[in-house]
Parts: sequence; C-alpha cells; structure tokens
Amino acid sequence: MATRTDKFLSPDQLGVAPKEYDALVEVLDQLESGEIVYDPTMDTEKRGFNFATVALHHKRGVCACIVGWAKLLGGNSTFESTVEKLAFDPVRKILPVSSKLEALIDLFFGPVARKWKLESITPQQAAEAIRNFLTVGAPKWDEIVPDWQKEP
Repeated sequence: MATRTDKFLSPDQLGVAPKEYDALVEVLDQLESGEIVYDPTMDTEKRGFNFATVALHHKRGVCACIVGWAKLLGGNSTFESTVEKLAFDPVRKILPVSSKLEALIDLFFGPVARKWKLESITPQQAAEAIRNFLTVGAPKWDEIVPDWQKEP
C-alpha cells in the first residue's frame, strides 16, 4: 500500500539521518494540519510558527521556525551536528559543503540569508518548502515567496 511519504526522497538521498527525516515529516504534518499556527507576534497560546525565531518559549506557549520545530519534535539533538554548526560559520564560506547540506541549510535559513521579511513567512509557505525539500531535494523558496515578502 502506497503512502504519501513514498513520493519523498529517502533520508540517504537527502543527506539526513532517519531521525531528522522523521522530524521534518512531523513538522510538515503539523503545519499542514494546522496544529502549528501562524504567529506573527510570537505570543500565541497555541503552537506557533514564525521564521524570525528558532524557538521561543513563553508563558502561553511555544513559537518556532522549521528547524526549531524539528528540534522540538525530534529531540534537541536533531540536526545538531549538521546545520547549526555550519549555517552561520565563517568556515562554511571557505570549505566546500555538499549540495545536500546546502539544500538543508537553505530550507532552514534561506529566507534569513536572503534578508526577507521573516515574520511574514507563513506555515503554508514553510510546509511547501519542506515538501519540496522532501520530494526534490531543494526547498525552492524563490518560487514560494512572493516579491513583497522579499523586500528587506
């Protein structure tokens, strides 16, 4: 019996650990189901999404971006050794990084690197970027985000 994840590339093809793959699928599921909601002010009582924070715990709930939710749902060590150490590391500019890792970094930090309006990235756009990454190996942010959100 076919499942929707049959259309996804394998963890090996994506260059992620099975635990990390499962965390991304879970984030995608929760974004698409509305369990994680858009939270432009980062103060929702529900599970919030905002690309402008990795993870913000406050009195009323939690607000996080894609990598923040992946770490919260997959365990704190999820993606620890791959993305976080390289994403903003100056060495990354000197040493070659695999195209798989570049795609993962783009999924997590693409809008940041492009200096877009981070708080305007919606859960639907994030879900589409995750789905793109899981199916074709690249988030394709430039195709998802309209021009008005790209202004610094």
